[in-house]
Amino acid sequence: VLLLSRFVLENVWYVKSFGYERSVRWEDSLLRVWMNTEFLSSAFTEDESIMLGNPENDRKTETQTDNIPRDRAFLLTVSELEQYLPDEKDRCCQFSLYADSCLPRRNAYWFISVSKEDGLYLGEVDPLGRILQPTLRRGDSQDGVRPAVWVSLNKK
Repeated sequence: VLLLSRFVLENVWYVKSFGYERSVRWEDSLLRVWMNTEFLSSAFTEDESIMLGNPENDRKTETQTDNIPRDRAFLLTVSELEQYLPDEKDRCCQFSLYADSCLPRRNAYWFISVSKEDGLYLGEVDPLGRILQPTLRRGDSQDGVRPAVWVSLNKK
């Protein structure tokens, strides 16, 4: 079962400083580190973590290559977004109370991953649910994070 956060949970920097975002790939980003450490440890108990999918087996898509890491927590790809949330209105979301308290605003932009020949980059979903292609503002903290994980209901 694919589990996607209902809200934008956090505003996480892709990188710490602007100016070199274009040279930092997903594998080396602060966002990836946050999702697969701090987010996972705070969102799931040790017992629940056992039920998280095995990244080596569960997320094989047409865009997956050996150069792209398979993480337990990840951003949806464009093809996954179109498959699981085909209607733009279903992609619209709000910020969690925590995320909103850190940087209040009414409209939620959130990151998705876009596969390119040389790795994964960031795209966005805008407040109307439209998919925006890779942005030059990849380090922009105004964009939020809606982590996704695969959960196996058979593991205990």
